[in-house]
Amino acid sequence: MACSSESNQISIREKVLFRLKNAVYSTLISRANLKTTLSSGVSLRVEDYADWIIYNEIFVNGEYRKAVEFSSSTIPNDRKANFVDLGANVGFFTLYLLDVLRRKQSQSEFCIKAVEGSPKIFSKLQSRLTGQARPHERVDLYNGLIGERSGSGTLFEIGYHAMASMTPRRLSRSVSVPFLDFEGMCSDMDVIDLLKCDIEGAEEALLRNWKNVLQKTRCAVFEFHPQNCDTEMCVTMLNDVGLSKREILRSAELSSVELFWRHD
Repeated sequence: MACSSESNQISIREKVLFRLKNAVYSTLISRANLKTTLSSGVSLRVEDYADWIIYNEIFVNGEYRKAVEFSSSTIPNDRKANFVDLGANVGFFTLYLLDVLRRKQSQSEFCIKAVEGSPKIFSKLQSRLTGQARPHERVDLYNGLIGERSGSGTLFEIGYHAMASMTPRRLSRSVSVPFLDFEGMCSDMDVIDLLKCDIEGAEEALLRNWKNVLQKTRCAVFEFHPQNCDTEMCVTMLNDVGLSKREILRSAELSSVELFWRHD
């Protein structure tokens, strides 16, 4: 009983410290009014601590820079470019894509489909992306889960929006979210030039159930979390659909970002 009581005390302490840190940092960032408009016309704002972390990963550290540059550099000029953002969160990757594609004058017409599972985060995604697209630029937003072919799944949300996941976490609350028809969603895309996937725990289901979509994908960049999925099994399934070239862009103990593409 003493051990249980001590464990509960640690849990409460961690919960208080986490919320306090997030609240303090988020308050300071909010008061700083961090927003800007890039030369491409893309508007950015950083509202809290989670925003600050993701903004730096994507725009400063270039987490997906090589994947975007590599995939967009080989798109024929005579067709529309197509991109899919799975696990869009509040939209920083989609905004990064908009910025890069606008600066590539040859890519004046393109489509981006952005999917976010958390209803709470999706509302923020909508507010960030509404009004950002120009004529001939199409940005479609979807609220739902990707993985299984039907039904609903349980998503675990936490106040810190960067940590929504299908894996239970301490301090999280559960919400039921329907799975989307991924193939139907992408039916108007003959080719997907880049699929970005950060869906924390649903990668295996995606690769197992939606091979038709993967087979028309030229490049894919996955963020794997080994504690939530079998990374090597995912790599094998990517190889099976022709995405057999592989480069690890970032490797850490709890996650990796990996780029896959087809042989020429």
